[in-house]
Amino acid sequence: MLKIGDALLTIGVDMSDFDKGMKSMGNKMQNAGKQMTLKVTAPLAALGAASFKMASDFDTSFRKVNVMLKSSGKDTENYKKQILAVSTATGKSATEVSDAFYQIVSAGFRGSDAIDILTTSMKGATGGAAETTQTTAALTKAMNVFALEGVDGANKAMDIFFGIVDSGLLSFEELSNSFPRAAGQAAALGVSIEATGATLATLTQVMGSTEQAATATDAIMRSLISPSEGLKDLYAEWGVKSGPEAIKAFGGLEGVFKKLETATYGDVVAMKKLFASDEALKGIIPLLTSSSDNFADALVNISDSTGKTDAAFTEMAAGSGF
Repeated sequence: MLKIGDALLTIGVDMSDFDKGMKSMGNKMQNAGKQMTLKVTAPLAALGAASFKMASDFDTSFRKVNVMLKSSGKDTENYKKQILAVSTATGKSATEVSDAFYQIVSAGFRGSDAIDILTTSMKGATGGAAETTQTTAALTKAMNVFALEGVDGANKAMDIFFGIVDSGLLSFEELSNSFPRAAGQAAALGVSIEATGATLATLTQVMGSTEQAATATDAIMRSLISPSEGLKDLYAEWGVKSGPEAIKAFGGLEGVFKKLETATYGDVVAMKKLFASDEALKGIIPLLTSSSDNFADALVNISDSTGKTDAAFTEMAAGSGF
C-alpha cells in the first residue's frame, strides 16, 4: 500500500521531471528563436540594406546624368521612370541603365531619342552579354561617326554590330571595345559602317587579337587618307587626287580594294610600296590576297543584318538567368 508520504515524494519527483522538461523546451524555443533571427530576420535586414544601397547608387548615377540634362520637377521624374522601365524590360540594374544613359546624354542625345537609343543599347548589351556602358559608348560613337540618327540609326548600328560578330572571330564585348578605334577615320575617308565592320571582322579571322585587327583597320584608312608616294602615284593613274575621292569614284572601300588587287597582283613587295605603315601592311596583305573572298562574304552578311539585335535579345531573355 502506498503511503501519503510516498505519494507526495512521487509527485515531487514527477514535478521535478516536468520542470526539467519545461526548461529544456524553453531552451529549444529560445534557440529556435535565435535561428529564426539568423535565418530570417538577418537576411531581411541585409536585403533591406542592399535595396537601400541600390536606390542610393541609382540616385547618385542619375544626378550625374542630370548635371548635363538640367531637368527638374516632372521632367526629372519622367526620365527616372523611363530608365526604370528600360531596366525592367532588359534585365539590367537601374544603376547600369542610368550609367549607360549618361553616355548617351554626353554624346548629345536628348528626349525621346535618348530613351529609344538607351533601349536599343541595353537590348544589345543583354543580347551580346556585354558591359552596358562600353556597349553604349561604342553605339553612340558609331552613330556620330557615320551620321546615323534617332532610333532607326541606333537599331541599324546595333544590328551591324551583331553582323560583325557573326562574320568575324570576336565576342560582342571585344567588338564594343575595339570598334570605335577601327572606325575612327571612316568618316574622313567616306567609308560606310558596313565596309568598316567587314574589314574588322575579316581581320579578326587572321590576326592575333581583335585589338590588332582594329589597329590594322584604322591604319589602312589612315594610309588611304594620307597616302605614301607610291599610293599618290597610283591615285594619279586612277584619275583621282585623294583617298576620299577614290572611295567615292570606285563604289566604296570594296571598290578600292578591288582596284588595289588589280594594281598589285598579290605581290607583297608591291603592297609595301603603297602602304608604308607596318600595321596597315599587316592588314592589307590578307585583304588583297587570301581573305579577299572572306571580306566580300562579311560585307554581304553585315549589310543584311537587320533584326539581329532583337533575335539575340529574345534568345537571352528566354533563359532562366534573365
